[in-house]
Amino acid sequence: MKRLISLLAVFALVFAIAGCGGKAKEVKAEEPVKKEPVAVVAATLLTITIEGATYSTLTDLKGKLTAIKGVKNIYQGSFSKGEASKMQVEYQGTSQMLADAIQNLKSEKFLIEVEKFDPSSIDLKMD
Repeated sequence: MKRLISLLAVFALVFAIAGCGGKAKEVKAEEPVKKEPVAVVAATLLTITIEGATYSTLTDLKGKLTAIKGVKNIYQGSFSKGEASKMQVEYQGTSQMLADAIQNLKSEKFLIEVEKFDPSSIDLKMD
């Protein structure tokens, strides 16, 4: 009788293993997903001085600046034909990053050249 019970236990074990595809399945506890911290760069106010701009080209430049990723706001300080125009640009990034983006702008109305930049300002020349 003991042999019969042992034999039945072995068969039950074989059938249980066969039902699992022949492999023991390992159940893992779910680990929490680790998220990398996202660095938030605060927007800074950069002064942009533009030489050689007409009001038409200045307006076109402002429109193109708003399309640059990271530009939050533009505040035009003044315009006087024949004089350098100034504006403040609230930008999330460095002045070098914005200068690079400005240099790559394409327009049929004007050519633009970055003349100088430092951590708080960018000087441009328009033709």
